[in-house]
Amino acid sequence: MIDVPVSEKTPTARWPRAGVPDFVFTVRSAGGQSLGNGVREYDWRMEVDARKGLLSVESFRPDGNQPGQAIGVFRELLTDEALREIHALAVGARLWEGRAPMTTHPGYTETEYVLTQAGAGGGRLVVNNDNDAANEAIKALRYRVNALLGGSFAHPERAAMVELTLEAADIFTVTVRNVGKEKICFTDPRWLAPEGLLRKAVMKMTEFPVEEPGAAPWPMEWREWPLTPMTPRPAMEPLVTMAPGAIWKAMAPVVGREAGKRYLAYFSWANYAGQGMVDGGYRIRGRADSRRLILEGGKR
Repeated sequence: MIDVPVSEKTPTARWPRAGVPDFVFTVRSAGGQSLGNGVREYDWRMEVDARKGLLSVESFRPDGNQPGQAIGVFRELLTDEALREIHALAVGARLWEGRAPMTTHPGYTETEYVLTQAGAGGGRLVVNNDNDAANEAIKALRYRVNALLGGSFAHPERAAMVELTLEAADIFTVTVRNVGKEKICFTDPRWLAPEGLLRKAVMKMTEFPVEEPGAAPWPMEWREWPLTPMTPRPAMEPLVTMAPGAIWKAMAPVVGREAGKRYLAYFSWANYAGQGMVDGGYRIRGRADSRRLILEGGKR
Protein backbone atom coordinates (compact mmCIF):
# COMPACT_ATOMS: atom_id res chain seq x y z
CA MET A 1 0.00 0.00 0.00
CA ILE A 2 2.85 2.42 0.83
CA ASP A 3 5.27 1.94 -2.06
CA VAL A 4 8.13 3.95 -0.57
CA PRO A 5 11.33 2.24 0.63
CA VAL A 6 12.12 2.38 4.34
CA SER A 7 15.00 4.75 5.05
CA GLU A 8 18.23 3.26 6.39
CA LYS A 9 17.95 5.94 9.09
CA THR A 10 14.63 4.52 10.33
CA PRO A 11 15.08 1.78 12.97
CA THR A 12 13.33 -1.56 12.43
CA ALA A 13 12.98 -4.67 14.62
CA ARG A 14 14.57 -8.11 14.09
CA TRP A 15 12.44 -11.12 13.22
CA PRO A 16 11.24 -13.49 14.59
CA ARG A 17 10.38 -12.24 18.09
CA ALA A 18 8.70 -14.40 20.72
CA GLY A 19 5.07 -13.60 21.42
CA VAL A 20 4.57 -11.31 18.40
CA PRO A 21 1.99 -12.44 15.82
CA ASP A 22 3.08 -12.38 12.18
CA PHE A 23 0.75 -9.92 10.48
CA VAL A 24 0.41 -6.82 8.33
CA PHE A 25 -2.45 -4.41 9.01
CA THR A 26 -3.26 -1.65 6.53
CA VAL A 27 -5.73 1.24 6.53
CA ARG A 28 -6.61 3.65 3.77
CA SER A 29 -8.99 6.60 4.08
CA ALA A 30 -9.79 8.13 0.71
CA GLY A 31 -12.43 10.11 -1.13
CA GLY A 32 -13.03 12.76 -3.72
CA GLN A 33 -11.55 12.98 -7.19
CA SER A 34 -9.02 10.49 -8.53
CA LEU A 35 -5.98 12.65 -9.31
CA GLY A 36 -3.65 10.21 -11.04
CA ASN A 37 -1.04 7.72 -9.86
CA GLY A 38 -3.54 6.14 -7.48
CA VAL A 39 -4.00 9.28 -5.33
CA ARG A 40 -7.39 10.72 -4.35
CA GLU A 41 -8.28 14.26 -3.25
CA TYR A 42 -8.57 13.19 0.40
CA ASP A 43 -6.09 10.39 0.98
CA TRP A 44 -3.95 8.88 3.72
CA ARG A 45 -2.58 5.35 4.12
CA MET A 46 -1.27 3.42 7.12
CA GLU A 47 0.65 0.16 7.39
CA VAL A 48 1.61 -1.79 10.52
CA ASP A 49 4.27 -4.43 9.74
CA ALA A 50 4.80 -6.76 12.72
CA ARG A 51 8.00 -8.29 11.33
CA LYS A 52 9.67 -4.90 11.07
CA GLY A 53 7.87 -3.56 14.15
CA LEU A 54 7.12 -0.55 12.02
CA LEU A 55 4.25 1.90 11.62
CA SER A 56 4.26 3.71 8.26
CA VAL A 57 1.91 6.54 7.26
CA GLU A 58 1.67 8.34 3.93
CA SER A 59 -0.44 11.49 4.08
CA PHE A 60 -1.40 13.56 1.03
CA ARG A 61 -3.84 15.91 2.76
CA PRO A 62 -4.30 16.40 6.51
CA ASP A 63 -7.70 15.51 7.94
CA GLY A 64 -9.76 18.68 8.10
CA ASN A 65 -6.95 20.56 6.29
CA GLN A 66 -5.15 20.92 9.62
CA PRO A 67 -3.03 24.12 9.38
CA GLY A 68 0.71 23.65 9.79
CA GLN A 69 0.61 19.85 9.38
CA ALA A 70 3.37 18.30 7.26
CA ILE A 71 2.53 15.92 4.40
CA GLY A 72 4.59 12.98 3.16
CA VAL A 73 5.82 9.74 4.74
CA PHE A 74 6.09 9.18 8.49
CA ARG A 75 7.54 6.10 10.22
CA GLU A 76 7.76 4.99 13.86
CA LEU A 77 9.12 1.88 15.58
CA LEU A 78 6.35 0.25 17.64
CA THR A 79 6.74 -1.83 20.80
CA ASP A 80 5.81 -5.51 20.77
CA GLU A 81 3.06 -4.72 23.28
CA ALA A 82 1.57 -2.17 20.87
CA LEU A 83 1.73 -4.68 18.00
CA ARG A 84 -0.11 -7.32 20.03
CA GLU A 85 -2.79 -4.78 20.95
CA ILE A 86 -3.28 -3.67 17.33
CA HIS A 87 -3.51 -7.28 16.17
CA ALA A 88 -6.11 -8.13 18.82
CA LEU A 89 -8.22 -5.10 17.88
CA ALA A 90 -8.04 -5.92 14.16
CA VAL A 91 -9.10 -9.54 14.80
CA GLY A 92 -11.88 -8.39 17.14
CA ALA A 93 -13.24 -6.01 14.49
CA ARG A 94 -14.25 -8.99 12.29
CA LEU A 95 -12.71 -7.51 9.15
CA TRP A 96 -13.78 -10.52 7.05
CA GLU A 97 -17.28 -9.08 6.71
CA GLY A 98 -16.36 -7.23 3.49
CA ARG A 99 -18.32 -3.99 3.10
CA ALA A 100 -20.47 -2.56 5.86
CA PRO A 101 -24.01 -1.82 4.60
CA MET A 102 -25.28 1.76 4.48
CA THR A 103 -28.75 2.76 5.69
CA THR A 104 -28.36 6.42 4.68
CA HIS A 105 -26.79 8.30 1.77
CA PRO A 106 -23.03 7.56 1.71
CA GLY A 107 -20.58 10.29 2.63
CA TYR A 108 -17.62 11.66 0.71
CA THR A 109 -14.90 9.34 2.00
CA GLU A 110 -14.53 5.73 3.07
CA THR A 111 -11.95 3.75 5.02
CA GLU A 112 -10.60 0.34 4.11
CA TYR A 113 -9.15 -1.92 6.83
CA VAL A 114 -7.16 -5.01 5.77
CA LEU A 115 -5.57 -7.65 8.02
CA THR A 116 -3.14 -10.19 6.53
CA GLN A 117 -1.87 -12.98 8.82
CA ALA A 118 0.76 -15.62 8.15
CA GLY A 119 -0.81 -19.09 8.26
CA ALA A 120 -4.22 -17.76 9.29
CA GLY A 121 -7.24 -16.09 7.77
CA GLY A 122 -7.30 -12.33 7.43
CA GLY A 123 -10.01 -9.97 6.34
CA ARG A 124 -11.02 -6.74 4.66
CA LEU A 125 -13.69 -4.28 5.75
CA VAL A 126 -14.72 -1.08 3.95
CA VAL A 127 -16.67 1.48 5.98
CA ASN A 128 -18.10 4.75 4.71
CA ASN A 129 -17.12 7.58 7.04
CA ASP A 130 -20.81 8.55 7.43
CA ASN A 131 -21.87 5.02 8.38
CA ASP A 132 -22.42 5.67 12.09
CA ALA A 133 -23.55 2.15 12.95
CA ALA A 134 -20.60 0.43 11.27
CA ASN A 135 -18.09 2.88 12.73
CA GLU A 136 -19.58 2.38 16.19
CA ALA A 137 -19.15 -1.40 15.84
CA ILE A 138 -15.38 -1.03 15.28
CA LYS A 139 -14.84 2.04 17.44
CA ALA A 140 -12.04 0.50 19.54
CA LEU A 141 -10.01 -0.24 16.41
CA ARG A 142 -10.90 3.13 14.87
CA TYR A 143 -9.79 5.05 17.97
CA ARG A 144 -6.48 3.15 18.00
CA VAL A 145 -5.93 3.89 14.32
CA ASN A 146 -6.61 7.59 14.90
CA ALA A 147 -4.11 7.63 17.78
CA LEU A 148 -1.48 5.93 15.62
CA LEU A 149 -2.12 8.42 12.82
CA GLY A 150 -1.80 11.45 15.08
CA GLY A 151 1.32 10.13 16.79
CA SER A 152 3.05 9.31 13.51
CA PHE A 153 3.36 12.98 12.53
CA ALA A 154 6.06 13.39 15.19
CA HIS A 155 8.23 10.98 13.15
CA PRO A 156 8.66 12.41 9.64
CA GLU A 157 10.86 10.38 7.31
CA ARG A 158 10.22 12.07 3.93
CA ALA A 159 7.94 15.04 4.54
CA ALA A 160 7.49 18.78 4.01
CA MET A 161 5.82 21.62 5.90
CA VAL A 162 4.78 24.98 4.44
CA GLU A 163 4.99 28.32 6.23
CA LEU A 164 4.02 31.96 5.68
CA THR A 165 6.10 34.72 7.29
CA LEU A 166 5.61 38.50 7.46
CA GLU A 167 9.12 39.86 6.93
CA ALA A 168 8.45 43.61 7.10
CA ALA A 169 5.55 45.97 6.42
CA ASP A 170 3.65 44.30 3.57
CA ILE A 171 6.46 41.91 2.56
CA PHE A 172 5.63 38.20 2.95
CA THR A 173 7.65 35.08 2.21
CA VAL A 174 6.52 31.49 1.86
CA THR A 175 8.72 28.52 2.67
CA VAL A 176 8.70 24.77 2.13
CA ARG A 177 10.79 22.97 4.76
CA ASN A 178 12.11 19.41 4.52
CA VAL A 179 11.27 18.16 8.02
CA GLY A 180 12.30 14.55 7.33
CA LYS A 181 15.59 12.64 7.22
CA GLU A 182 15.78 11.84 3.50
CA LYS A 183 15.82 14.05 0.40
CA ILE A 184 12.53 15.14 -1.09
CA CYS A 185 11.46 16.86 -4.29
CA PHE A 186 8.46 18.84 -5.52
CA THR A 187 7.33 21.00 -8.41
CA ASP A 188 8.45 24.61 -7.94
CA PRO A 189 5.29 26.28 -6.53
CA ARG A 190 5.94 29.44 -8.58
CA TRP A 191 5.48 27.37 -11.76
CA LEU A 192 1.98 26.18 -10.84
CA ALA A 193 -0.84 27.89 -12.70
CA PRO A 194 -3.80 27.94 -10.29
CA GLU A 195 -6.49 25.43 -11.30
CA GLY A 196 -9.03 25.38 -8.47
CA LEU A 197 -8.43 23.90 -5.03
CA LEU A 198 -6.20 21.02 -6.15
CA ARG A 199 -3.45 22.79 -8.08
CA LYS A 200 -2.30 26.11 -6.69
CA ALA A 201 0.26 28.02 -4.63
CA VAL A 202 -1.46 31.07 -3.19
CA MET A 203 -1.47 33.44 -0.25
CA LYS A 204 -4.96 33.88 1.23
CA MET A 205 -6.21 36.70 3.45
CA THR A 206 -9.46 37.86 5.02
CA GLU A 207 -10.52 40.54 7.45
CA PHE A 208 -10.63 39.10 10.97
CA PRO A 209 -11.96 41.63 13.50
CA VAL A 210 -12.01 40.90 17.22
CA GLU A 211 -15.40 39.41 18.03
CA GLU A 212 -17.48 41.21 20.60
CA PRO A 213 -19.33 39.06 23.18
CA GLY A 214 -22.69 37.98 21.79
CA ALA A 215 -21.91 39.18 18.26
CA ALA A 216 -22.47 36.95 15.23
CA PRO A 217 -19.29 35.34 13.80
CA TRP A 218 -17.53 37.47 11.19
CA PRO A 219 -18.15 36.13 7.65
CA MET A 220 -14.80 35.02 6.23
CA GLU A 221 -14.37 36.47 2.73
CA TRP A 222 -11.06 35.04 1.56
CA ARG A 223 -9.10 36.68 -1.21
CA GLU A 224 -6.11 34.94 -2.75
CA TRP A 225 -3.00 35.91 -4.66
CA PRO A 226 -0.69 33.52 -6.57
CA LEU A 227 3.01 33.57 -5.77
CA THR A 228 5.17 35.88 -7.85
CA PRO A 229 5.61 33.76 -11.01
CA MET A 230 8.86 32.56 -12.54
CA THR A 231 9.98 34.91 -15.33
CA PRO A 232 10.30 33.61 -17.95
CA ARG A 233 8.12 30.59 -17.07
CA PRO A 234 9.91 27.35 -18.04
CA ALA A 235 8.08 25.19 -20.55
CA MET A 236 8.98 22.04 -18.60
CA GLU A 237 8.10 21.42 -14.96
CA PRO A 238 11.00 22.62 -12.75
CA LEU A 239 11.66 20.15 -9.93
CA VAL A 240 13.09 21.35 -6.60
CA THR A 241 15.21 18.78 -4.71
CA MET A 242 15.99 19.38 -1.01
CA ALA A 243 18.21 17.65 1.51
CA PRO A 244 16.98 17.01 5.07
CA GLY A 245 16.55 20.28 6.96
CA ALA A 246 16.75 22.42 3.81
CA ILE A 247 14.33 25.30 3.19
CA TRP A 248 12.95 26.58 -0.10
CA LYS A 249 11.83 30.21 0.01
CA ALA A 250 9.93 32.55 -2.34
CA MET A 251 8.39 35.97 -2.21
CA ALA A 252 4.65 36.29 -1.82
CA PRO A 253 2.88 39.18 -3.56
CA VAL A 254 2.76 42.53 -1.75
CA VAL A 255 -0.68 42.73 -0.17
CA GLY A 256 -1.77 45.97 1.44
CA ARG A 257 -3.75 46.05 4.67
CA GLU A 258 -5.99 48.85 5.85
CA ALA A 259 -4.93 50.64 9.01
CA GLY A 260 -7.06 49.89 12.04
CA LYS A 261 -8.22 46.49 10.80
CA ARG A 262 -7.13 42.97 11.73
CA TYR A 263 -6.52 40.18 9.22
CA LEU A 264 -6.01 36.42 9.00
CA ALA A 265 -3.60 35.06 6.38
CA TYR A 266 -2.03 31.77 5.30
CA PHE A 267 -0.25 30.03 2.43
CA SER A 268 -2.00 27.17 0.63
CA TRP A 269 -0.13 24.79 -1.66
CA ALA A 270 -1.67 21.95 -3.67
CA ASN A 271 -0.25 19.73 -6.40
CA TYR A 272 -1.07 16.04 -6.78
CA ALA A 273 0.74 15.36 -10.06
CA GLY A 274 3.71 13.05 -10.61
CA GLN A 275 5.19 9.74 -9.55
CA GLY A 276 6.00 9.06 -5.89
CA MET A 277 9.77 8.61 -6.26
CA VAL A 278 12.08 10.59 -8.57
CA ASP A 279 15.80 9.68 -8.71
CA GLY A 280 15.72 8.39 -5.15
CA GLY A 281 13.86 11.42 -3.80
CA TYR A 282 10.30 11.27 -2.54
CA ARG A 283 8.00 13.64 -4.43
CA ILE A 284 5.76 15.69 -2.16
CA ARG A 285 2.21 15.54 -3.51
CA GLY A 286 -1.13 16.62 -2.12
CA ARG A 287 -2.30 19.73 -0.30
CA ALA A 288 -0.84 21.55 2.71
CA ASP A 289 -1.72 24.84 4.43
CA SER A 290 0.51 26.94 6.65
CA ARG A 291 -0.45 28.00 10.14
CA ARG A 292 -2.68 31.07 10.22
CA LEU A 293 -1.11 34.48 10.84
CA ILE A 294 -3.08 37.16 12.69
CA LEU A 295 -2.04 40.53 11.29
CA GLU A 296 -2.77 44.06 12.36
CA GLY A 297 -3.55 46.57 9.63
CA GLY A 298 -0.76 48.41 7.87
CA LYS A 299 -0.64 51.14 5.28
CA ARG A 300 -2.47 50.93 1.99
